[in-house]
Amino acid sequence: MPASTYQQQKLRVCEVCGAYLGIHDNDRRLADHFGGKLHIGFIEIREKLDELKVLDGSVLMRSLDVVRSPLVILPRHGTVIGPAIR
Repeated sequence: MPASTYQQQKLRVCEVCGAYLGIHDNDRRLADHFGGKLHIGFIEIREKLDELKVLDGSVLMRSLDVVRSPLVILPRHGTVIGPAIR
């Protein structure tokens, strides 16, 4: 596709995954996009986020404590084992 044609293409942003879609794309191309792994993955992530928001705050905070906890480092080897679980 020549650069001049590419620059003149009208695009819009998918509100779910942020991909650029041509406003003149045919139905097959749009169906491929909406059924694609990236688009579906963003939908699943947002659904999971909504589930987590409903959870009790203490359960969510406990799970975040594991992520935020410091790494365990062995003094002799300097090896990082992973997050320390409290």
